[in-house]
Amino acid sequence: MAGLTVADLMTEEVVFARENDSLDVAYDAMEEHRIRHLPVVDSEKKVVGVLSQRDMVAAALFSKESLPFSQVRDYLKNTTVAEVMSRGVETTDPEETIREAGLKLLENKFGCLPVVEGQTLIGIITESDFVRYLSLTEESVGQRLRRHFKTA
Repeated sequence: MAGLTVADLMTEEVVFARENDSLDVAYDAMEEHRIRHLPVVDSEKKVVGVLSQRDMVAAALFSKESLPFSQVRDYLKNTTVAEVMSRGVETTDPEETIREAGLKLLENKFGCLPVVEGQTLIGIITESDFVRYLSLTEESVGQRLRRHFKTA
C-alpha cells in the first residue's frame, strides 16, 4: 500500500444528492447505482453533508415505526435529504495517502469520505474501495506465488 493515494482508489464518477431532493429520489439513486452513500452538495458542488442508507432507515423506520410499509414510500417522497443527512462531514483530498484516509474511516466509523479539491466534490472513497483493492492485491499476490512455485 506504500505510496498509494486516495486518487488511486477513489470513485471519480460520483452520484450525489442535493439538499432539496426528496428521500425517494435519493433512495432510487442508491438502488440504481448499488451504493450506500450519497454526498450532498450545493449548487457549486461544495459538500454540505452525506446521506447514507443508515440515515434513511433510521428516519423512515424509527420515527415512523407504526406506518405500514406502503406508507413508508409516501414518507420518503415528503421528506428532504436535508432533514435526514449528516452534516459537518469529514472529507479527504486526492493526495492524502490511503493509510491516512483508511484511518479516518476506521477511527470515526465512517463508511465513506467525499474527496474534494479545494471545496469541490471530485470523488468518493468508501470501505468497499479498500476491500476491492485488498481483494485484488491478494489475488494478484496469490497468482504470482502460484506461478513462481509451479516453475521452481
